[in-house]
Amino acid sequence: MVDELDRKIVSFMSGGVYSYGELAKLCGVGRSTIYRRVEELERKGVIRRKVMAVPDFEKLGLSAVIIGMDMYPNELERVVPFLKEHDRVKLLWKTYGTHDIVLAILCDRDDIGSCIHDLRKELAELGVTPAKFDVSISISWEKMQLRAWKKLAKRFYTLNLMSCQNLGEVGYCAVGFRSCQCADRL
Repeated sequence: MVDELDRKIVSFMSGGVYSYGELAKLCGVGRSTIYRRVEELERKGVIRRKVMAVPDFEKLGLSAVIIGMDMYPNELERVVPFLKEHDRVKLLWKTYGTHDIVLAILCDRDDIGSCIHDLRKELAELGVTPAKFDVSISISWEKMQLRAWKKLAKRFYTLNLMSCQNLGEVGYCAVGFRSCQCADRL
């Protein structure tokens, strides 16, 4: 089970690279506690990698292609495992709403048509014909925020030893920021 400390650790780790000592200070626990918790989070699969570079896809000449598919009930359970293993699929969700499946693939900007065509062909070879296949193609990357649980983090990090509102500009809250608006700086 993941507890509040685990959520704090994951939130900070998904927002940047921190040493175990820095995480310990931010979370208000010892370095060895952070080490043990991170190891356990990795073992449970909550954290898949400790460090990850975030590339600028636009500068790499890549576009995101977002595809929404409606599937016939007997095909849904075949297509999800296929898409999970597909090299181009970077994000995949089973959803309620407009589509049964939503996925994101990355394609060279000059090769988007081929990417979409190839995926349709591979689905046909699998014997899957989506009832609906909607495509949206990115023209620019406006935002990519990888930090997890931002609102949840605000709730945890405004908790401190004294009422944050009483500290004013001369005190420090438990997170170490110099004002009672510490959560706004996360």
